[in-house]
Amino acid sequence: MKKREQINIQEYQFIIEKAIKRLPDGGHRFMISNYPLDFICLNGFRNPDLDEQLRSDYGLSSGNEDVEKDYYEEIMTIEKIMIEENINLINADWQSDLNLDIVERLWKPLNRYSYAIQLWDTYSIPWRYKNGLIYLIHSPSDILGTPIIYDYTVKNFLIGLIVKEENKSIDIEKLLGQLKFWKTSGQIFIIILFFVLVSLMALLK
Repeated sequence: MKKREQINIQEYQFIIEKAIKRLPDGGHRFMISNYPLDFICLNGFRNPDLDEQLRSDYGLSSGNEDVEKDYYEEIMTIEKIMIEENINLINADWQSDLNLDIVERLWKPLNRYSYAIQLWDTYSIPWRYKNGLIYLIHSPSDILGTPIIYDYTVKNFLIGLIVKEENKSIDIEKLLGQLKFWKTSGQIFIIILFFVLVSLMALLK
């Protein structure tokens, strides 16, 4: 199974704008953002381990069928809009090595599906509330894989969110400390350099 190729996401933002209008409750499922929402929303929470990743790669269900259904509905909607907009997908060189039109056409649906997943990663809000639980969705790393989905009680999700924000604040505090250190070091260096230059000028007189 082939891993997903990277694309220029910004070119396809208009597809998500159409998906938001087309999907039920689309404004709570997608959001236009200049930064990938999968990183913003999922970073700091539990990440898939190797066993879960392998289960996903082999197409095994996460066990959360309702949320999976929403995920596939969103992916299929993105694909449908790409078809309607006649998006020209360019095959990778290795996909066109045989120089056969039929071979290139075979890759086209897989490439489109790969693009749809990447658009989903960037613009989908991967937090979903259903049946009293909050679900976090990780898209598959393999184009033929299944999403990895974790469920949290509202209480546990909020605790996780607090820990995530606390860690973010700690990281920001460390960066500010480093910035202050280098700023102070730079000022000291300028002062030392000034006195060195003054001393050299005095010696040259």
